[in-house]
This record gives sequence, C-alpha cells and structure tokens, in this order.
Amino acid sequence: MKTSKEKVYDFLKLHSSTGGEGVATDQLAQALGIQRTNVSSILNGLVQDGKAEKMGGRPVLYRIRAQDAENDDAFSNLVGHDGSLKRAVQLAKAAVLYPGKSLNAFLYGQRGTGKSMLALLMHRFALESGALPANAPYVVFNCRDYTEDETLAQHELFGGETEGCFQRAARGVLFIDHADLMNARLRGMLCSYLENGDSDSASAEPFVIIACDEAARDACRDLEGKLPISIPLPLLSQRPLSERMTLIQRFLTLEAARANKVISISAELLRCLLLWDCSANVFELKSVIKLGCANAYVRERNAQSDTLTLYISDFGHAVRKGFLNYRKHRDEVENIIPSDYSYSFNETSMAMSAIDRDKLKYTSAYDDIDCKAKEFAARGFSDSEIGVLLSAELDTVFRRYREELNRRIVNREQLAKLVDTRVIELVGDLLEEAAARFSVQYPPSVYYGLCLHVHSAIQGHTKSYSLATGQIAEIVENNRAEHALSLLFASRVEKTFRVMLLAEDVALVTMFLCTRTIAEDTFKRPVILYVFHGTGVAAALAQTVNSLVKSENTFFYDIPFEQENDVTYAALREEIGRIDRGKGVIALYDMDFLREILNTVSFETGIEVRPVAFPITALGVEWSRRAVINEDAHSLHKSMLEEMANMWSPPGNAIITLCATGEGGAEQLKRYIEQNADIPNTRVIPLSVSDADLLREKLLVIMQNDFIECIVGAYDPELFGIPFIPVSEVLSAPPQKVTSVLRLKGREKGRIDFEEIYRYLAEQLEHVDMKKLRRQLPMVLEGINSIMELPLDTELGLMIHIACAINRLIAREPMPQNLYREQIIRQNSRDYRELMRLLHPLEKSFHVVFSDNELANIITIIRKL
Repeated sequence: MKTSKEKVYDFLKLHSSTGGEGVATDQLAQALGIQRTNVSSILNGLVQDGKAEKMGGRPVLYRIRAQDAENDDAFSNLVGHDGSLKRAVQLAKAAVLYPGKSLNAFLYGQRGTGKSMLALLMHRFALESGALPANAPYVVFNCRDYTEDETLAQHELFGGETEGCFQRAARGVLFIDHADLMNARLRGMLCSYLENGDSDSASAEPFVIIACDEAARDACRDLEGKLPISIPLPLLSQRPLSERMTLIQRFLTLEAARANKVISISAELLRCLLLWDCSANVFELKSVIKLGCANAYVRERNAQSDTLTLYISDFGHAVRKGFLNYRKHRDEVENIIPSDYSYSFNETSMAMSAIDRDKLKYTSAYDDIDCKAKEFAARGFSDSEIGVLLSAELDTVFRRYREELNRRIVNREQLAKLVDTRVIELVGDLLEEAAARFSVQYPPSVYYGLCLHVHSAIQGHTKSYSLATGQIAEIVENNRAEHALSLLFASRVEKTFRVMLLAEDVALVTMFLCTRTIAEDTFKRPVILYVFHGTGVAAALAQTVNSLVKSENTFFYDIPFEQENDVTYAALREEIGRIDRGKGVIALYDMDFLREILNTVSFETGIEVRPVAFPITALGVEWSRRAVINEDAHSLHKSMLEEMANMWSPPGNAIITLCATGEGGAEQLKRYIEQNADIPNTRVIPLSVSDADLLREKLLVIMQNDFIECIVGAYDPELFGIPFIPVSEVLSAPPQKVTSVLRLKGREKGRIDFEEIYRYLAEQLEHVDMKKLRRQLPMVLEGINSIMELPLDTELGLMIHIACAINRLIAREPMPQNLYREQIIRQNSRDYRELMRLLHPLEKSFHVVFSDNELANIITIIRKL
C-alpha cells in the first residue's frame, strides 16, 4: 500500500502530465483525503529533497521539479511528442538550445491545441538542459486579462514606475498568451521591443514565447515576422486517434485521483469521447471529461462505493453524437477500444476486463455494422445546420411536455385525486370560454394537461419547462387573442390561490389554448417504421403491409449503402417526428449501429422509439455469399436455420426493483422477491436511479435483450409503458401470493402486514433489536403521518429507511450525505423540529443520534423533494 508521501508525489506527476501548472495544498488534501497539515508537511519535505518546487503567489502552487522527471526530457511525457507533435517539439528544442541565447518563439494554432502546455515544457526543458539558470523565472502575461485597459497592459508588460513582465522575467521565460487579443498599437510596441530590445539590459533579456490563435490572421502575420522560430500546433482532429485515446486516459486518470475513486466506463461511451467533434480541441476534451465526472460524482454522492460509473447522460448531446463518426474510423477504433471489454481508471492507470455477456446480456452498438460498405467523401451538414437539428424546437418541447402530463391521467376521477378541485373548475371555465370564442372543441388531453400544468405552476414545480424570452415573445405575437384570455385566467388563479403565474407559465397556457387538432388525441396509437439498407427494401415491406391491413400505420425509410451516418440520423429524426401519433414508434432495423441512432432520436425528441432488430438485408447478403461457396443446398439450408434460431431465440425476462435514495432499498426488495416469488427464467435487476434520463438509458440497455415485465418501487417512472407495481403491493401480500402480484394478477389492496415486514427485517438487520423496533417505530410513523398524511408506499419506504438507518448507526457504518441538507432544513424547519421530537425515543432506545443529514433525507422522503 502506498504511503501518503508516495500518493502526493504521484499526484504531482499526474497533474504535471496533463498540463497543470501546479497544485495547491488544499486541492491535494481534498483529492487524496489526507489532512491539510500532513499534505503541507509532505510537500515541504519534497521541496527539501529536490523532488518538487514551490511557485510563489496565492495560493502557493507545487509541481515536480524538471530535473526530477523520470523520462529523458521535459517533452517525453507530452502526448504526441514522437508523433503528431514531433516537428513542434524539434522546433521547440531548437529554439531553447540555440547557441549563445535561446531564440524567441512564436506558437500558433486554434484554441485548445496546447500552446500554453508547450510553452511550460519549453521552460522546463531550458532548465534541464542548462540553457537557463536553475532559478530562472517563468512569467505569464495573459492578454485576455487586459483587453479593457490598454494603459494597464502597457505598464504591466513593459514597466514604468514599477517593474514590468520583461523585467521580472529577466534571464528566464516570458510567456505572452492570447497575443491575438492585443490591439494593433500595443502589438506594434511589442514587435518594436522584440526587434530592438532594451540596450541597457540586453544580457538580462528574457526568452520570449508568444502564443496566438491562428484565426487572427493580422496578429499572426505581425508577430511571426518578428520572432525567429514559428511553431504550428495541429488540431485535435488532425492528430491520430491513438494520441487522443492517451489524452482521454490521462484526463480520466487525473479525475479518478481527484475523486479518490475508480472510474468505470463502457466501450461505447469511451468511443463517443474518442470520436465526437471537439471544436476547442484538447482544452474542450479535458473540460468535458471533467464536467462529466463531476456530474457522475454528484449523482452518486450518496453511494457507498469505491467505483464511479460514467454514463452517456453525464455528458452533453455533442458527445453522444460521437458514434456518427464511427464508420470513418471503424478499424482504428476497434483496435484502440475493443468492444468486448469494460474499462476502468484509477489514480495511476487504465484497466480492461472482458465482459461476461451471459451475465450482462448486452452487445456492442457497432459489432455487426456493415464492414464492406463503400467509404465516400464526407458530405454531411454544416455546423450551423447541425446546431439547428440539435436545438430543441418550441413545438417539440411543448408536445413532449403535454405527453408527459397526459401519461399521468386516464380519467376525471384520477385527475381529482391529483389536482385541487378549484383548479379543475378554473380550467373548465377557461376551456368553455375559449371553445366559444375560438370555435374549437378541446379534447380531454388538453383539459387534463392544462389542469396538471396549472397545478404544478401553483406549487412552483414548472422550472424544468422554462422558455426563453424570445420564445415567449413569439408566442404572444402569434397568438394575441389566446394570450389575452390566458392573462385573464392567470388573474383568476392569482385571486383564488394568492400565487402569481410566471410569464412562461402563461405562455404555456396560451399554447394549450392554441391546440386545434382533435384527431391527434382520438387517433393516438403506436406506429411501425421499417428502417432498412438498400433501394426500396423498406418501402416494399411497408406498402405491402398497409395494402393488406388498410391501417396506414406502417412507414418506411430506405438507407442507401453509401449514405453517411450523420445524414441517416438527421433524416430519421425528421421522419420519426413526422409519423409519431403520440404513442411511440416501433422501429424495425437491419444494421446494428441503427439502434444507437434510434435511441438518440428518442432521447432528444422525447418520442418513445422502441428499436427491434430485423436484419433482413444483412442476412440476405451473408446467405448470398455462402451460396457462392457451398456446393449443396442441404448444408446452406441447415446453417441458415441455425442462424435464424439463434437470432430469434426468445428474449429473457426481467423485473426491475427501483429506488431513488440508495442501492440498499432496491437490493433488499430484489432479495425479498427472489426469496418469495416463483419466477423462473426471470432476472430481478435492482436500480438506484433518481435521474430520469439515466434511468431511461439503463432501461434501454436492459431491453436490448430482456423483456421487462414490470417495475417495482416507491414511484412510477412512467417510461416505455412498462407496468408499475407499488412496493406496498409486493410486501403486503402473503409470500405465497407475491408471484401473482408480480404477474399483475389479482393485486391485493389494503394496509401492509407489518408483522411480515418485521419478520423479514429481523433476518436482514443484524444489529437491531426487533422487539424494540416493533414497539416504537409505529408510533414514530403515526407521528409523522400527523405532520403529513403519507401515501402507503411512502410510509412503507420510510419504515424500511429508518430501520436500515438505525442498523447502520449501531454498526458505525458511514451514512449517506445530503448536499442540500441546509436548504432542506431551512425550508422545512417545522418538519425538522417535529422529526427531532418524534425520533428522540428511537435515539434513546437504540443509543444512536440521527444527524442533520439523516433528518434531511427523511424530509426528502415524506415531502417527495
């Protein structure tokens, strides 16, 4: 096991390898989980040993000494030093080692190509080689900091009453970054200074390195002519994928060290990071990986695990689109990132492990892509057109919102249970008035959706559907009469509930009133879409089906074999949006990579797209090839039947146990089902997910090979139309009837059999005296119900949560942290005080103390925050 000193030293080396200028004591302490005083002592020891050096400023930064580098020279650790950056490194060394005095150098390239990193390495190399004295300073002048004040920039650079950068960097290195942001006058002064120098202190002039964005043509032309060495840096897209993979590995390794966790990532996501269009080059790649890891860390902050798993939903849409570039680089990507492995990163290295596909039941998104397809020159959309396709159009946002609302309601009786009767009356009056004024017969979905929207607005829960100011203005401009009626309605709501609706809420009410089509509600049904390669294959199938069934619910999209993936994606996105009737699209496809495209379209549009593999074209091509080499029909027929039997073997079955507050609840429920239910050939999969997009992603992976029979949990995620069974129905049923409940037969209602639950908890919670718990926990739950009447599922979930919390506290196990505890307690101070009072008997009896974190967690459960 490494000592603390070794951990600190390794972290300094890792940070140095990824372009960091230095690490502060606090950052090291937080990343490594070592007390700050110990880290400070270790750093000072490394400085005394000559292994690290201290840089002045606030905060003080530490880095590995250049002379202590384990490689041949400062550039040896630079990704691409012997590849795409080989020429740049040669020029950099030549500039440093020029006889007599280092030659000033000009670095140019697009944003994020590594100019600052190369300048820093040139300084380190100058120290290593003896071209500069051991104490030679490294001074940075960032032009970005002085764009608003030319006078200050001039004084800071050239000096005046105080020393300027040129004087402070004497006999060292002066790095002038973002020189393209200098105005022409200051740039001219710099060029003159570089050309003529300072005659009074020529021997003490610094080695000057200037970096410039090559897009600024005038600046580059002015500066390049005044510096003897010019070093161009390539775009990330111009560098080999193997180098980009090394960069990804280093960035993930650094984040693993900072989080003090092992980072786990799938081959598919790793490929997306390798292939997405990174406009800001290495800088953006590093920033996106840092942000993705931060999102995952926040999502799993309460998980008691040493592993941090990254999912595609932790990253933006741009990264998700990386798979569109797969066809262009298929062979290279397969060599760098084999699909049959999972990948993990710790603070020092990357590890690969073979995937057990029998357990995972998951295949790569690219394994069966058509390897023989002819490669054509890129002919995709422009960046601006892609941006338009990616942007969420207002109509799409509103339709998705309406569909989400409508999924919650099936009749007026159900609506009355969820919405205040005063809201129902107000909305009814509004639609009656609007129907008379605009001669429109509004369908039930508008009535239900508008009631739920207004209810959410009153409760303050509509933030996720915020509209931009320009969108609101467009709605008002195009629908003045409807908006005027919506404003009148908003005033009635304010008078009734003493709550003022936001401008965006009124705008959405206006859009509800603009609904003109009844057919979309009376004709809501799933549709079928054939997506096949080849000319007319999908069209022929769809037309044949429609002519026989007369339903006109089957559509097609034919893909030319030479068509690029980005064109296919854009066309399918448009076609699915056109044919969707509000109940989803079943898409039958032939090539495996189409599954990822269809899933992405579903994620971005909100339309339920369910891909089904139907590889007619691929099978036809393969069988045709075999017919050429087989001498008899018997052997060919046998192999064809075997392939079809394997391909259409029945899918597995799965039951999902779902918990939003931690893995423990889902795992406990899984074990209970496996112990008491007779469900052969069915996997029970526990999921602990509160983020809807991440849950959607995980369910899609499972559904690739398994049919999900139902979801069992405390809340219904309302995804893919999967049946939902409240956890109360499972746990309240006698053990012999659990199977019937899970098979959706004879659901039993009524209160929970708490005795059965206590018996089960007694088997699972080894540290809890169950007699005490049986006697005291019901009184606590009754007291909490007096604060707020809890639904049956919430009460049961709270019961199990408190019992498990007591067990962990007695065992002195780490408790989950709630990052929002202060805000939750402040906003629910009465609940907080009541809970302290109600839980006190449990604390006294079990000799435990419920912390503010735990009280905030309980408030989150009962208030469904």
